[in-house]
Amino acid sequence: MNKWHTDIGFHIPKLSLLEVWPLNTFIGNKNNLTVIDVGGNVGLWCQAFMNTFGKQVDQYHAFEPLDGNIKIFSESADGMICHNEKINIHKA
Repeated sequence: MNKWHTDIGFHIPKLSLLEVWPLNTFIGNKNNLTVIDVGGNVGLWCQAFMNTFGKQVDQYHAFEPLDGNIKIFSESADGMICHNEKINIHKA
């Protein structure tokens, strides 16, 4: 595992706790969610969100303009075996 993937593992719990978990107030027990992620970057927020609410998500659409970020995001999404079929990354 390279340093980049070690850093990802370090940031996911922070994002989950500080940015994603507070959304529980709004999301609650809702199902069949469609998520729009504008500026998906390398997929860290997506991973934190899917770790928390993935079972409730029907579709996750991430928009990212940079090829390098899309490559890393795609690799990260492929690693989310339970949810990768729900994640769509759009170059925009």
